[in-house]
Amino acid sequence: MEARFMTWRTSDQKFLLWMLVPLLSFLTIYRVAGNRGIPWLSLESPMWRESAESPPVLEVDLNSADWPELMLLPRIGERIGKRIVAERQVRGRFRSASELGDIRGVGPKAMEAAKPYIIVRGTKLESR
Repeated sequence: MEARFMTWRTSDQKFLLWMLVPLLSFLTIYRVAGNRGIPWLSLESPMWRESAESPPVLEVDLNSADWPELMLLPRIGERIGKRIVAERQVRGRFRSASELGDIRGVGPKAMEAAKPYIIVRGTKLESR
């Protein structure tokens, strides 16, 4: 009895070829470019790293920011950003950043994460 090995149809072979050639080409280019330090293709690019030496450059004023700007704060999403804007429209300007804790959904963890980035009428939060 003769052993039969799996045979592939010609259409399957062509499909596999069309899938593997671009993948292998990309992997080869990625490997070569990564070794030569091409920044747009290297995972060692500065855009992928955070520097511990630089202070935060983002500052969000609670009294003038729209909800998309508020979403830039850590742990503040769309829903909470909209609540902050709505609360500001109802009761007026925030007098201090600690009033942000009165918004439903903003707990101690969110306040601690957002502290370095919050300003109120030009004054930064007292403790970082």
